[in-house]
Amino acid sequence: MFDFFSTFVPIIRENWFFILLFIFAFSVDFFLRRYRTRIKTQVYAKHEQELQTNINDGPHKKRNAEFYLEYYKKVQITDTVRIAFIVFAIVFFLAAKT
Repeated sequence: MFDFFSTFVPIIRENWFFILLFIFAFSVDFFLRRYRTRIKTQVYAKHEQELQTNINDGPHKKRNAEFYLEYYKKVQITDTVRIAFIVFAIVFFLAAKT
């Protein structure tokens, strides 16, 4: 019969730091994904009236472009931090294991 404790407890004891590191990295990733949604909601609320107008109208194209520029500037920062945390966790894990 398969014995869970004799199989996995030694693995967990050896790698507890890396398990916590990955949990931390992916919890930061999850938090920043939710924050990204909040950013979109805030920026959209700020530009809501401008975005209600027809996108194809000439004078409103610039305003719509301003919305997307503001949104993607803020989102790019959070995406960079998300990727950096995950890459750091993976690189640190591989460096320590070799």
